[in-house]
Amino acid sequence: MRASIEPIITIGPGQGVDSPYELFQVDGAMRLPDGSVVVMVRGHYEVRRFGPDGTHLWSSGRHGEGPGEFQFPTLLTTCSSDNRIVIYDRSQYRMTVLDNDGELVDDYLLDFGDRTPYGGIKCAPSGRMVFTHYADDGQMPDREGAYRWVAGIVYSDGEGASPRVFRQGIPAADRMLFFLYGFPSTGRPLTWGRTLSIAATDEGAWIGTADSHEIELVDWTGATIDRIRWDGPELEVADEHVDAYRDELYETYRRGGRDDWEQRFNSVWDSERPHLPDRFPAYDDLIIADGLIWVRHFRPPRQPEQHWWGFDDGATNVATVSLPGRMQVQDLGSDWVLAVMTDPLGIERLVVHRLEGREP
Repeated sequence: MRASIEPIITIGPGQGVDSPYELFQVDGAMRLPDGSVVVMVRGHYEVRRFGPDGTHLWSSGRHGEGPGEFQFPTLLTTCSSDNRIVIYDRSQYRMTVLDNDGELVDDYLLDFGDRTPYGGIKCAPSGRMVFTHYADDGQMPDREGAYRWVAGIVYSDGEGASPRVFRQGIPAADRMLFFLYGFPSTGRPLTWGRTLSIAATDEGAWIGTADSHEIELVDWTGATIDRIRWDGPELEVADEHVDAYRDELYETYRRGGRDDWEQRFNSVWDSERPHLPDRFPAYDDLIIADGLIWVRHFRPPRQPEQHWWGFDDGATNVATVSLPGRMQVQDLGSDWVLAVMTDPLGIERLVVHRLEGREP
């Protein structure tokens, strides 16, 4: 299936920062059964709801540290519904729950102890939260180069509950370590590096290391209870991919406009080229929407489209969706996709497109 040429709903841009249609740093959006859309506009510290025709219905939130206030919020779509909207603020470790009118229902701080989430969290429909915790000391190598972080996966049942590690030693993100003045700097993501993908269910968590076209369902004791394997795209990195990436990097620095852009490009390229992997990750995102497990295949350089495969509970591929590469998918239905589109000036729009075409 593919997205319709024209969207059926467009939200944004607004006329100035005070407009509810002005979007900035969308961090989670979902389409509800009645066709309305809920979106977290992190840059404005607000949750907003729009009707099925895109009309603004309400906004809730502001910047701050108190109940109903946000600093670095994200909408947790998989444990939200039409009458319960759940927001996690990673800066405050705060959970906020709103009703379908945007009124505050619950608000509490989380105590993660020594299991602080590394990045964001995912949540099951029941509200159980799943996340990877910060890497233990000693994982970085003692010399410059690529390495892979090993993660533990944790769940927490919310206010007053102690987090519990239910799977250890999972290969996670590929990273690159540089030394500055003789000391290791913080490792950064490796170009074309693998990342750990997680999607939470009430049975457990689907996890994928992106080493191959496979994901596994791990229950809350850490046991593997299901697997999905499929024949996906070829993962080998070819010379044409390396050349395409070099050209993209070159253009990025050239358009930057600095007098020393070419020197800076050469420095970055000389440091990156020896460490580019010889295989792409198998995929780079994993979400649960419309009752399906959706996997997004990794998109190599110069590939204009992103490809999503949807699997049912029987591990059967029942849907495939091809979308423009610049679409930031937020939610998927049986015949629609909700996505953020950002233009060259950085202006964001939230769009709903119909999905058209045959199933596999």
